[in-house]
Amino acid sequence: MYKTFSLLFLLLTTFTFFPQNFKTLSRHTTDSLVNLLPGSGIEERIEILNYLASSFAPANFDSIVLHSTQAMRLATQNGFQKQISLSRFNLGNAYYFKMDLKNALISYLSAQSILEKGSLYDELGNLCLMLGNINFFIMRGDKAISYYCKVLAYFQVDNNETSLPSVYDAMGLTMFF
Repeated sequence: MYKTFSLLFLLLTTFTFFPQNFKTLSRHTTDSLVNLLPGSGIEERIEILNYLASSFAPANFDSIVLHSTQAMRLATQNGFQKQISLSRFNLGNAYYFKMDLKNALISYLSAQSILEKGSLYDELGNLCLMLGNINFFIMRGDKAISYYCKVLAYFQVDNNETSLPSVYDAMGLTMFF
């Protein structure tokens, strides 16, 4: 019984709290970024909105949705493909942390097609990590492992050594179950 609870705890902490390297911001920094929005140009405003959306994960779902949809609307109006994909990715994170895996999957896959065209390897690595986590949750271990292998490849191309341990943890848990 103790083994079951410890495995469950390890599983939940790995896949709920540490799926990516989120940039958590202090309230002061967040307020400062919000204050920069009115005087910024379009592209800078979109980047700030996406940064705010990513910084609120996994704690504040409504703020993720608010900022990512605003960024997506502006990016779509102005044709900034990278920012559209990051907005969709952030929206996928909001759905993921609400455990709405269907909508998270739709958002992630729509972001993936744009990110692959732009060769944005770090972002692709984080996206594939989330896709692997979703496949793990729906008990598709083979598919999850294939996504985790893609994550390793993307992070190695991008020289992102700091994220590799979380990928190995996720792969190990997937193989165990």
